[in-house]
Amino acid sequence: MKSNTIEEPAGQQLVVLPPVEARRGVTVEDLMPVLDLAAAVRRHNFMTEVARKLMVSGVDFGVIPGTTKPTLLKPGAERLCTLFGLSPELHEVTAIEDWDGQGEGHGEPLFYYHYRVRLVKNGILLGEGDGSCSSRESKFRYRAAERKCPKCDKPAIIRGREEYGGGWLCFGKKGGCGAKFRAGDPAIEAQPADRVANPDIADVVNTIQKMAHKRALVAAVLIATNASEFYAQDLEDLEVIDLPAAPAELTVKPAAKPQPAAPAPSSPFAEMITQFGELKARLGPDEEHAYYAVLSEFGVRHANQFDDLGKARAAYRKLAEKVRKYEAARQAEEDAEIIDAAIEEIMPAEEGAAL
Repeated sequence: MKSNTIEEPAGQQLVVLPPVEARRGVTVEDLMPVLDLAAAVRRHNFMTEVARKLMVSGVDFGVIPGTTKPTLLKPGAERLCTLFGLSPELHEVTAIEDWDGQGEGHGEPLFYYHYRVRLVKNGILLGEGDGSCSSRESKFRYRAAERKCPKCDKPAIIRGREEYGGGWLCFGKKGGCGAKFRAGDPAIEAQPADRVANPDIADVVNTIQKMAHKRALVAAVLIATNASEFYAQDLEDLEVIDLPAAPAELTVKPAAKPQPAAPAPSSPFAEMITQFGELKARLGPDEEHAYYAVLSEFGVRHANQFDDLGKARAAYRKLAEKVRKYEAARQAEEDAEIIDAAIEEIMPAEEGAAL
């Protein structure tokens, strides 16, 4: 009898499938879908309405910087689990915790987690997904090197404007003391300005675990709910399918001459939602309340809830004006602080000269 294993040089055994003739024959039922066409269309239409009306932009899904496709976020994955009655089961596949770098970290602490999430409904496995996260990912492994003020030891050093003498300033808006330093001062420029190894990697171990869990959950939900389609294109481009009544008799019609596909119409709402997001980013987290206050005046909580383009444009114009005023005020404050620092540096010299 032919062996079902392959001997590897290192002495390991690779298990392979049994010979084809030993497998069960494929039946017609194996090749048929589990849903008929009408049920499949109803499911597609249901998911389309869920994506349009239930999922909230910026909460359940969002566009990751550097990409153009909506991405399912953890709250959205949990919402879909609740909607479909799916129970997540978390299984640990691999876990590496090298706290002092003396083991698999090879001189550097290493934390790596690989989880598998299985989604079960009524005891039936409907989908599963894997996710992993490691402390070697750059956002955990490194920290931005912030230059510190030699006087107050606060990481608040910024480059001064040339019109105010250049050099370096310990910026009060960042908690600094307002001290000014000349260009080329080694006390400032000798400090690293790129990125440094994270000295507190242990502080993010829980975050790394949760990130691996979240990635596995999202992967499983996309598979179990067939949601990948809805987060790989603009939501405004999704269309509900009209299912005609089944004909009484099946007739074969001659194949129609193929026509060139018409270009898909662009959605003004899709572009508008992106522009609202840009205005929100310009305001920053400290002024987000102003963004939501404007939306509330127009009867919505999020930009993707507008159903009238004229109302959306009016809200955008009002929000854009608010952003411009906020940025102008912020710039004036920064200029005033830089001027004050320059005056403080000059005044002692003038007083000495007068004496």
